[in-house]
Amino acid sequence: MDSSNMPIPPAPQPRGRSFDLYSEITKQIVAMLEKGVVPWRSPILGRSTAGHPKNLNTGKPYRGVNVFLLAFTAYMKGYESAFWLTYDQARGRGGVVRKGEKSSMVIFWKPLEVTDEKTKEKKTTFVLRYYNVFNVDQCDQIDKPDAPKFTPSEVKPIETAERIIKGYADGPVIEHGGSQAYYRPIEDKIRIPAPERFQNTELYFATLLHETSHSTGHSKRLDRKLDKELRPFGSPDYGKEELIAEMSAAFLCGEAGIVPAVVENQAAYISGWLGQLKSDKKLVIQAAGAAARSADWILGRRNQGGVEGQGGTPESPSGRDVPTVPDEPGRVNISASSLREQALRDAAWEYIRRGYAPIPVPVGQKGPDFKDWQNLRLHEGDVTEAFRGEGNLGLLLGAPSGNLVDVDLDSPEARQLADAVLPPTPVVTGRPSSPRSHRWYICPGLATTQRRDPLTRKSIVEARSTGGQTLVGPSIHPSGEPYDHLIGEPANIEAEVLLAAVKKLADDVLICRYGAIPERPATALQASLAQQPPDIDRDRRLRRASAYLSAMPPAISGQGGHNVTYAAATALVHGFGLTEGEAMELLQNEFNPRCQPPWSTKELFHKVADASRLPHERQREWLLATR
Repeated sequence: MDSSNMPIPPAPQPRGRSFDLYSEITKQIVAMLEKGVVPWRSPILGRSTAGHPKNLNTGKPYRGVNVFLLAFTAYMKGYESAFWLTYDQARGRGGVVRKGEKSSMVIFWKPLEVTDEKTKEKKTTFVLRYYNVFNVDQCDQIDKPDAPKFTPSEVKPIETAERIIKGYADGPVIEHGGSQAYYRPIEDKIRIPAPERFQNTELYFATLLHETSHSTGHSKRLDRKLDKELRPFGSPDYGKEELIAEMSAAFLCGEAGIVPAVVENQAAYISGWLGQLKSDKKLVIQAAGAAARSADWILGRRNQGGVEGQGGTPESPSGRDVPTVPDEPGRVNISASSLREQALRDAAWEYIRRGYAPIPVPVGQKGPDFKDWQNLRLHEGDVTEAFRGEGNLGLLLGAPSGNLVDVDLDSPEARQLADAVLPPTPVVTGRPSSPRSHRWYICPGLATTQRRDPLTRKSIVEARSTGGQTLVGPSIHPSGEPYDHLIGEPANIEAEVLLAAVKKLADDVLICRYGAIPERPATALQASLAQQPPDIDRDRRLRRASAYLSAMPPAISGQGGHNVTYAAATALVHGFGLTEGEAMELLQNEFNPRCQPPWSTKELFHKVADASRLPHERQREWLLATR
């Protein structure tokens, strides 16, 4: 054979010093996603294709991200063989790579011995390297290994999938029921709808293998910290764990000969993956390595290492959309709950486990819309029913959540000064346009207090406790911005210390604004009284109206707050015969600060105007006649 005519294998791109393997691999995966193709969801590892890529000389299967890169190449180019080899291996077998054929990249981790500069101790580290391979179908004069075509009668994928599940030696509890599939790491339990609720049996097993892959992240298995750390929906760690489970399920589906499950909202998934891959070039390699170890663990290959695709970091569980069919005759397809709904439920479960009290809040709103919400206490079994469809999630503050207090920094100056004035706490949240605007503490005995600018009457800072609630991640602000999740444990602080710090913060903001703490200007009512001769009857009227108002309960959102406020306005205008201006002054100064949340000036004005305009069945000033 004339070796001089052998073509030189083309490299994927120039291999200068600036060549970045992570970027190269990520670029290939991104290119697939941008075409709408999800390689770990394509039937590239099924029995009807070339199957799981292997090296021709050793017979060993490739691992990690190499599986997807090589299998996808074979699938797209129509290669019938699952076997690959290097240029030199082809020559060693007496073969030749056809002229013009392009190679494919295989990555691996090469051990490298280094010496620690400080301790002078030698240790082994790993560096990412690559080599080029060709499919056997790209070569001539090479005997292809026997690879008989599978026929449906020769393959029993469901039995294979059942063996995989039953062979998972230390696997989690699998519980059937409901309309969603998810893995709950804190209980080490998979919950999945009954098989008959799926569109077909293969989809059932594909979904089960996905959730089973999540379970390998438990601390008693491969320890991706699933049962130890909260990984919020939308966070990088959440997406990374979902990617690991997706890829692991693809490996297992290929082993069983079934097509990986295609979840709903695939376009949203692709968009999310593209964003993460473009911002983290190591993600796909690390996830694929972790996925290979996950699949090996489930298959009982506990001691297998492998140089391709090592990596992986602490991850989090997720719910999974499951296309299911109802129990009624006719099997009409119904869609599973959205990713948004499952994210709310996942977060609610985590908050409950941490001792907090989550409540559902309608989408587009910042507070609950049902009565007596302050007394709602959800248990884990209530979460699925409580969080249906899209919506938001709030946390009850104070006693219901273990004395959890939210210090809401309402002004830009307060956010700038907070680090220097407020007690430090590990838990600080916000949203993109208002970062670090909420400081969280555990503070027994604190009552809600709000500090306002005496000139503008706008809030500077508010410490919220029992009787209030605050939206937290994965909630969405009416502007469309996401709220941060509560991650970590808030600092414990005494009520007196926190209240003093809140007061100092408000005072410092006023000094920044005005150079000194301004006095509250005289109100219209006070100015009017100062210009008029003493009116004993009027003074008595105002004192009694003030005492009556102080005895009234505050308006609480979701507990008839509108009716309570209208009743207060009616009592002032009709019962005591006050003018609209006098009624407004009393409501703003003595009633509104106790309301949850406080009314705006415009809202109070409408209440007073309605009370003054509408007739009342009782005689005017009837409250002055009572003692």
